[in-house]
Amino acid sequence: MFALIARHNAPYHTLVLLPDSVTFLPCMPRISKGLTQAYQLQDFTFEAAMSLKDSLAGEDGKLKIAREDAQSIAAIVKSWEACQQRIQVHRRVPNPGSLKHAVEKPKPKPKSLFGPIAPGPRPY
Repeated sequence: MFALIARHNAPYHTLVLLPDSVTFLPCMPRISKGLTQAYQLQDFTFEAAMSLKDSLAGEDGKLKIAREDAQSIAAIVKSWEACQQRIQVHRRVPNPGSLKHAVEKPKPKPKSLFGPIAPGPRPY
């Protein structure tokens, strides 16, 4: 079987016959597996933090946090930040402060038309 495709962006209309085995790739670049996993892991850590928050809430709505719970919260936050860092690296976004601004070279002083002034006694 063949597929019939009309191309309208050509200078004139073109009909192209392609076999069915040809797959069309989208124009957008494919997201890497590592980036997808980093997003999924970040979502998971957020859900874990929210479920821990719900489990720590008392009857009056206040959080009752023990030392072990605080350590768990710190570990979850640390893993969420690690996911953020991985996402940032995959998206090729530099760390804040890692890029240095271009330093402007000082402009040279204009030279005098009469040359340097020789030091000496001044006539009055």
